[in-house]
This record gives sequence, structure tokens and C-alpha cells, in this order.
Amino acid sequence: MPYTTENIAKAVSKLLSVPVYLMKHPTRSRETVLARQMAMCIAKTLNGDSLGNIGAYFQRINHTTVMHAIRTIQNLCDTDEDFRDYYRIVFEKVKNMSVSDIE
Repeated sequence: MPYTTENIAKAVSKLLSVPVYLMKHPTRSRETVLARQMAMCIAKTLNGDSLGNIGAYFQRINHTTVMHAIRTIQNLCDTDEDFRDYYRIVFEKVKNMSVSDIE
């Protein structure tokens, strides 16, 4: 799968059962925020896109919001072993998905 922010968001959406449109909406429900933050962190890791471009995909999100999302995911991974395992599983599944898996 080409690691575009869009494809990563679709893959995270499918894996976590959070629609992409909610991830792009300013919704602040815990599950939506977590899915959005995970997608942003994975996008930065896999495609190396700029923080601004990742934020632009998620609409009205600037680079500092993306920085905060990445920092939040990193802090959760550092402090919560269960979350770290969960994130690694999601990351590896996204990394290994094909485009046909996310359509």
C-alpha cells in the first residue's frame, strides 16, 4: 500500500471501526480522538509527510495539533504497556495492508 495519509487514515478507520469522516471532523469523543491521533502518528512514521500536510488532510488541524497527537501517542506508549502493545498491533496491520484491504 502506498503510505499516503489518506490510505493510512482509511486503514486505521477500518481497524478501529471509526469512520474517516469522523476522524476528519472536530469530534472529541475519546475513540475518535484516539483513532485520529494514531492515524497522524502512523502517517508521520510511515510516509514522513510534513506535519502541516498531515493536519491539512484532517481538515482545520494545524501542525501543532499533529505534534500534540504524536506526543500523546508516544507518551501513552511509554507509560501504558497495554496501549503500547495495542498501538504496535495497529501499526503493523496498517503497515502490512494492501490498498484492496482498505477499500
